[in-house]
Amino acid sequence: MPTIHKHLDLSDFISEEMTEQEIESSIQIVSAYSLSEPSPNEVIPQVSVAATTKIRAVLGKARTSKHNRQLLIAELTTLLSYMYDQVAEIGSLKAQVSLLQQENMLSSGLKEQVALLQAENAVLQRSAQAQGPSAPIQGQAPQQAPKTYSEILKEKAKKRPPPRHVSLVYPRSEEVKESLLKKVDLSKAQLGIKNMRKISKGGIAIECRSNKDLEKLLLEINSNPKVSPTLEARIPARKLPRIILYDVDKTVSKEDLLEKIVAQNDLNQQAIKILFSLNGRARDKCHWVLEAQPSEFKKILKKGKMSFEWSRLSLREFVRPIRCYKRNQYGHISTKYEGKETCPRCGEEWHKGPECEKEKKCSACTAANGKLKKGYDTGHAATDSDCPTYWHELAELKKRIYYGP
Repeated sequence: MPTIHKHLDLSDFISEEMTEQEIESSIQIVSAYSLSEPSPNEVIPQVSVAATTKIRAVLGKARTSKHNRQLLIAELTTLLSYMYDQVAEIGSLKAQVSLLQQENMLSSGLKEQVALLQAENAVLQRSAQAQGPSAPIQGQAPQQAPKTYSEILKEKAKKRPPPRHVSLVYPRSEEVKESLLKKVDLSKAQLGIKNMRKISKGGIAIECRSNKDLEKLLLEINSNPKVSPTLEARIPARKLPRIILYDVDKTVSKEDLLEKIVAQNDLNQQAIKILFSLNGRARDKCHWVLEAQPSEFKKILKKGKMSFEWSRLSLREFVRPIRCYKRNQYGHISTKYEGKETCPRCGEEWHKGPECEKEKKCSACTAANGKLKKGYDTGHAATDSDCPTYWHELAELKKRIYYGP
C-alpha cells in the first residue's frame, strides 16, 4: 500500500537559505508505484503541494501585506479544493481496492493542506479586521488605460479648486518695487512664500503657503514704516461666478431681460447683474452673460434652463480665459496686440487658418513650453478643444472665482 507524509507543516520545508530547486523538490510522495512510474493520482498532489510550498516561501520573504497574503491563500485554498474534487472523481472510477485506498490517503493529505490554509486564512482575516483595510493587491482591479495630460487637466479644471493665499502689492509712487525685497525681512516675520510674479501697474503678486502667512505678510508690509509710505498690500478681489444665457432676441434690452428673468424664475434681483452680450449664430439672436452671487449661481444652474417670456433659455457657467485671437496666445486680448497676426493652425505669420495646409503646431503651447517649461504637446491647433494650455488657463481662472463657502 502506498504511503504518504501526514500532518504536513509547510514551515518544516521552508528555509530562508533554500534555493528554488530545493523548494520545488522538498516534498516527495513515497509509494510502491513511485519507485517505477508515479500514477496520475500521485502527480496531482505532488505538484500542488510543491507549488503551494514554493508560493508560501516566496510570500514569506516578500514584503507583502497581510491582506494581500490573505487573498492569495484564499485562491490557493479554492484551487486545492477543486483538485481534491478531481482526485475524488478519478478515485470513483477505479475498480481496484488498493488504488482506491491510495487515493483516499492522498485525498486526506490534500484535506490537511486545505485545512491548514483555511486556518491560516482565518488568522489573517482576524488580523486584517483588527488593523483595518489595507491597499488591494496590485492587478486585482481591471487595469485602465493611462490618462493623457489633457484629460488630467480637464478633470482638474472641472473640480472646484482649493483656495490660494495671494497678496497684491502696488507702489504708491514711482518708486520701484525692489524696495520691498530690500526692506522687508521675511525671516523676522516668520513667514514663507510659494512664488512671486509681476502684474500690471508695476505691482507684484505674492502667493503664500497659508492664510496665516498671508495675514502676516499684509501686516508686515502695511505697518512697516520703511515700506508703507511707498507700497500697499491688499488681498485680490475674487470674481463672482458667471452664467451665459443663449439665443435671446437682440431687441431685448439689458434692463428688460433682468426684470423678466427675476420675476419668472423667483430670483433675487440684488444678487444678479447683467454684464454684456455676445453675438449668436443667428443674426437676430445674442447671448447674454450675467454675474451672480454664489447662492443665486447655484440656484440658476440647478434649474438647467431659464424661463423668459414664452421661451426657455439654455444656460451654462461662463468661464473663458483671456485670449488674443491675433497672436493665438493667452493673457491679453486682440486690441492690446500690435504685432503680426499668426495662423491658429501652424503658428506662423502671413496667412490664416482656413487656407493653411502645414503641420499643426499650437503657438500657445509652444509659448508655455518656452516661458514656463511646461512640456506640453504642440501637435495640435491653438483652437483645439483639447489644448493643454487652454485647460491650464481654465483651471487657473477658476481658482480666482468665489463659489461660496
